[in-house]
Order: sequence, then structure tokens, then C-alpha cells
Amino acid sequence: WEAMGAIGEIVGAVGVIATLGYLAFQVRQNSIVTRSASRQAISNQQTEFGMRCADSPDLRAAIASLLEIEILTPEREASIRDAFYFRALMRMYENQYHQYEDGTFDADMWIGYRENMRLVFSTPKGPPRWKKNRALYSSDFIAFVERELIASTDVAQSDQHDPAKA
Repeated sequence: WEAMGAIGEIVGAVGVIATLGYLAFQVRQNSIVTRSASRQAISNQQTEFGMRCADSPDLRAAIASLLEIEILTPEREASIRDAFYFRALMRMYENQYHQYEDGTFDADMWIGYRENMRLVFSTPKGPPRWKKNRALYSSDFIAFVERELIASTDVAQSDQHDPAKA
């Protein structure tokens, strides 16, 4: 009977360890989902605010006042509008990047979204606008953009202008 008791204790211990492992896994998954939902909500708020600023002449005027711009020319107003559109777009992209990195964004969908980002950075205004605003984003998103998007579009653009590579 002692042998049976020892086997029962071993089986019980294995069961406890397996249960603890399962609970640890569940806690980790729950943390990822909670962080993802929180990031999504914050990103939505910032994107919505950016779009409102871009769309509203009154908000653009208020922003110009905060920036102590005394004369809001049509060109300056368009520049403020475009900056807010760009920031809203980048915030949305940053959220998608983090969701993908956390495993909560489908890998197949990510390919298309990443290529959409690449298109933005292949425009003449994309990289300069990014350089002005890069400090607004997380360090890992900055690294991703500069490694995967800007560097690759620089290579693609130089290939277009190099007849040997065309």
C-alpha cells in the first residue's frame, strides 16, 4: 500500500504542477488580451482626436493659437491639417504593429497593412513628415518604421533611378 500511496502522491504532484502551468499560461494570455484592448482604446481616442483636428477649421485655429501662430494662412492651415491626418494614420499603424507583435493581429492581414504603410513612406512627404513626428511613437515602432519601411523604400526608390537595377 505504501507503493500505491507514493504513486498517488507523485500523480497528485504532477497534477498540481500541470494546473499551475496552465494557470500561468492563462494569466499571461489574459494579460496580453487586456494590454491589447487597452492599447486599442487609447489608439482609437488619439486617432479620433487627430481626425477631428484635421477635419475642423475651428480646432485647427485653436491649435494655431496654442502654437502662437498669429496669421493662419491657407497654406499653414493645410499644413496643420495634413500633420494631424498623418499623426492619426501613424497612430493607427502603430496600434496595428503592436497588435501583430503581441499575436492578436492576423499575420496574413498584417502583410497587407504593412505594405500599405510602405506606400505612405514611399511618397516624397512620408519620410520627412515621419522625421518631424517620430518622437510621438513607441521606440519599437520607430525601429520598425526606420528598419522595415523607410530603409526598404529608400532602396526601392534608388533602384528605380538606377538603370542598372531597373
